[in-house]
Parts: sequence; C-alpha cells; structure tokens
Amino acid sequence: MSTSLLQGPTRRRAHISLTPLIDVVFILLLFFMLSSTFTPISALDLNPAIDGAGEISAEQKALLIEVMSHQQWRLEGREYAVNDEILLSKLSDAAIDDNVVVVQATTQASVQDLVSALSLLQARGITRLNVSPSSEVAHD
Repeated sequence: MSTSLLQGPTRRRAHISLTPLIDVVFILLLFFMLSSTFTPISALDLNPAIDGAGEISAEQKALLIEVMSHQQWRLEGREYAVNDEILLSKLSDAAIDDNVVVVQATTQASVQDLVSALSLLQARGITRLNVSPSSEVAHD
C-alpha cells in the first residue's frame, strides 16, 4: 500500500476553546483595575448663610447668581462670562460686605458646573453661600 503525496495522512482539526481567552481578558481587566488610580472626591464645606426656615431676612442683602454653564453666569438679570471684570468686582464687593450669595443652577447647567461655581466663589472669599433650587424665569 502506497500513499500518494496528495492524499497524506488525514489531520483532525483542533477544537478552539474560548475559555483561555476569557481567562486572559479577565486577568488583564483585574490588573488594570488594581493598578489604576482614581481621582479623589473633593468635598465643599458649605456654611449655610440662611438659618431657620430658609428665608432671607430683610436686613440680609442677598446676591443671586444663576449658573448657566461653567463659563456663563447670570447676575441681576445680566449674563456675564466667569472672568468678566464687572462680575468679579461685584463678587469682591459681596465678599467684603459679607453678603449672602444665593446660587442657582439653570436647566442648562450640569452638576459639575454648579460645583465649580461654588468652588470658585469660595476661592474669591465668599463664605456665606446658599444653594437654591432652580427656578427658570424668563429674563429680558
């Protein structure tokens, strides 16, 4: 019995198993999860300027800031960029006079925009901060 070159011995196809591949993927996932560092959560210390029922008394002068985005705020009905000189001047006056600053976020603003605004106001020396629920009012 002679075998020809074309016929050769029959080879069986190996069955491919996905189990080792899945094991390697999970090991890599575990490695990257354990070796990564997450950004620490930073907290803002808010000292509420309004006590009791949450109403501002007549003798307290309040400054309302509406956060529209991380770069756009509305103050006294006018829109300002965060680094606008007029806005920064009014914030400095509010810090010097120790006025209550009420911060509201509009529906366009994200939570991060509000937190950034509160952080910026604290950095500008404003200690009497309150966060108020959003009330979308049409401004002319």
